[in-house]
Amino acid sequence: MKAETFRRWMGISMISLLGFATFTGVMLQAYHVPTLEKAPHAYLMLRTRVFLGDAMMAMHFWSAHLLMALAMLHLVETVWNRRFRAARVQWLVGWALLGLLVLADLTGHLLPVHREGYWTYTRSMEALRMIPGVRSVLGLLLGWQEGVSNLTYVRTYAFHVTVFLLLFGPLVVWHGMRWMKERWTLSYRRFALRFLEIVVGTVAILATLGFVLPVVSHRLEDPLHPPAHTAAVWALRPVYGLSRWMPEGVAALLFLLTLVYGMLLPFLPERAAGRSRRTMLLILLTLLLVSAWLGGQG
Repeated sequence: MKAETFRRWMGISMISLLGFATFTGVMLQAYHVPTLEKAPHAYLMLRTRVFLGDAMMAMHFWSAHLLMALAMLHLVETVWNRRFRAARVQWLVGWALLGLLVLADLTGHLLPVHREGYWTYTRSMEALRMIPGVRSVLGLLLGWQEGVSNLTYVRTYAFHVTVFLLLFGPLVVWHGMRWMKERWTLSYRRFALRFLEIVVGTVAILATLGFVLPVVSHRLEDPLHPPAHTAAVWALRPVYGLSRWMPEGVAALLFLLTLVYGMLLPFLPERAAGRSRRTMLLILLTLLLVSAWLGGQG
């Protein structure tokens, strides 16, 4: 498969996954009660009494996570082929989009207020608070202090269903239109056929995952009682993994410096981001993957 064909397939797949995640999210909103006390009962009712409610939640979960996986793959492919040099602004916008996706994943875990999601959210917040300067931002944005309060839940809900879309929508449209303007070579007819093929395939995959792999059991348990094993969202697990080798503050700072290095790649001198970029990318990816695995062990 040619590189441009691969990127085209990946771009259309991400668009279809984003559309499907938005559609299922809107459907789920019809049954949601945005309060900390009533949300668990609303989600239990959705999953046990609403036709295909359980599958819809699972499809929403998998579409969001597949979207993030493809976004990460797109990021790696861009670095590997050194395409960030020609599109510096798009590179930074891509990082902003990835950060918004991680925040959407994080806030989405809390909304059902089931035990696993509650503690995933809590562990993720603890990881974010290790990163210098993030604690005050979390307090301002999500109302996070030392635990989940009604204020935290309301702000988390508002970010997931409103702020995220208001920020993500214009950025992703601009990012996609710039790419299509510079590199798109398909006719409208071929684009429509290719788009339809990928959308049908995406829906088939998500429907299969939704019915085969439900994401939460049909139980209403005390969320304040931690499960036997819990971890932060995948993007923040490297912080926990690195903290097993070094002090928490140093681990968080190293994680932050790695992200900053990735964001500033187009602006570094040729010697720092030139021929050695693939070696550096492999080293960083290996370090982050091993740290994420260690951080996911609890």
